[in-house]
Amino acid sequence: MAKMQATIDWLGKVRFEGVSGSGHRLAIDGPPELGGEDEGIRPMELMLLGVGGCTSFDVMHILHKSREDITGCVAEIEAERAETEPKVFTRVHLHFRVAGRSLNPGKVERALKLSAEKYCSAAIMLERAGVAVSHDFELIDDDATATRSPRDSAGAQSPVPEGNHATPAQSPRDSAGAPSPSRRDAPKMEKMSVRPPMAGLRHVALHARHFNETLAFYRDLLGMQVEWRPDADNVYLTSGVDNLAIHRAADKATENGQRLDHIGFLVDEPADVDRWHDHLTAHGVPVDAPPRTHRDGARSFYCKDPEGGTVQIIHHPPLAARSG
Repeated sequence: MAKMQATIDWLGKVRFEGVSGSGHRLAIDGPPELGGEDEGIRPMELMLLGVGGCTSFDVMHILHKSREDITGCVAEIEAERAETEPKVFTRVHLHFRVAGRSLNPGKVERALKLSAEKYCSAAIMLERAGVAVSHDFELIDDDATATRSPRDSAGAQSPVPEGNHATPAQSPRDSAGAPSPSRRDAPKMEKMSVRPPMAGLRHVALHARHFNETLAFYRDLLGMQVEWRPDADNVYLTSGVDNLAIHRAADKATENGQRLDHIGFLVDEPADVDRWHDHLTAHGVPVDAPPRTHRDGARSFYCKDPEGGTVQIIHHPPLAARSG
């Protein structure tokens, strides 16, 4: 097992110096109201920087291997914390602004997806602790603004300033000393969110006018097991890796022959439900209500497909354990 080390040296009051195992130093301090002098980064800010830096490292490494012509990349990280101690992070969202020439949106999405699901130790560690971590990105077309190669005349990689590239005859600051325009002013091509992981279609819910007969059919003839029966009008069955809900139907529920209540797509982690909510709302999909945790411990939300059909994105603990 690989080991890492770091040292925190107290410098007085609530000021510290951190020294990484690789020998780099940074100042850590608190706000004045907590006895600090505001001369360093807050500890929880360091966690956000770690997540952003880890993900950015992955994304840029993957995009360079994909031969994408990247001229700039900025990750903006926003977080929400619990209101009571220990005030842990509950949600972290990373928005990437990726600039370049003729960028392929699919490759950028793939880079973020690989980082989120496979490579970024910091983000995956937070997710396993119950933090909802989400990502999206926008592409900035640099074709019209960039006038020099990403490599300088000596063949080394040119530094990429936070603002737009300067022309060969102009430094990143103009003659008056003002900063050059930020990439925020550059034309945006498109904004996309990264598709979160999913285990597949594992849940169907039916209205049944002949409730007992329908239960007997699926249980006794097809061999499904009763997983949960909260009351006399609802039952949940499983064959091991799926879930069928049967709800006793009112007359209006089947008056036009539609017995399907909804279909459900399973995800493995509760945080993935929130990520899917953010992903679908970012694409304009109608959502009935925000994600919520149900009485059986499942977490889900409902949305509509283009035909008005109801689709549930659900973390169902028994099925998640089996799919994992």
